[in-house]
Amino acid sequence: MKIEFERNSCVLLGDTHSHHETYSVLKNRDGLVNCDIIFLGDGAEGFYGEDFDKKYFNIINETLISRNNTLFCIRGNHSKPS
Repeated sequence: MKIEFERNSCVLLGDTHSHHETYSVLKNRDGLVNCDIIFLGDGAEGFYGEDFDKKYFNIINETLISRNNTLFCIRGNHSKPS
């Protein structure tokens, strides 16, 4: 599979094991603007129920949009389903 990135900056992120930690990194890292971000799994997605995931993924999505970032996700062994 070939992924073509939209920008020159690419950031790898993974193994956060929580939505809160993922959100914190995406929102608070200086310079994380106009980037392609590859999330390498283990963000605890799927473990806390659909309502919880929707809430946090909406917050994460708003942060991505406000910073003009694109997120690519790969499931990890601590994602449900893995």
